[in-house]
Amino acid sequence: METTPSQNILISLVGTTPAVLTETVWALATQEDPVIPNRVIAVTTSSGSDLLKEKLFQDGHWEQMLNELSKQGLDIEGKLKFGPISGSIRVINDLTQSRELDDIRSLEDNEAVAEFFMELIRTFTENESVRLIV
Repeated sequence: METTPSQNILISLVGTTPAVLTETVWALATQEDPVIPNRVIAVTTSSGSDLLKEKLFQDGHWEQMLNELSKQGLDIEGKLKFGPISGSIRVINDLTQSRELDDIRSLEDNEAVAEFFMELIRTFTENESVRLIV
């Protein structure tokens, strides 16, 4: 028996341009057949995390986007769960898990990103009620 996904989760790799995340959400929500994620997870470095928190939450860009989507007549109630917390903004650790990456500079850093991203995706794909947008 096939299970229909009851939850859409957007997982996005975000560098030092937080607008990539809001533009992706906007594009998904305003296309002809809208997809509005229930939850958003940003994967980034420690410096990327700081920028996300500053631009999207301290400067109010996330709330502004939510207000604009509502003005467009889109039902976002209970959706687009995202905030300046570790459940929403996941910072990549190095391969030894001893420190957060501030930037991706080496082959080892790239391997750490791949491992982190694959493990995160695996945790969600084990649940048949979840549809991932990556």
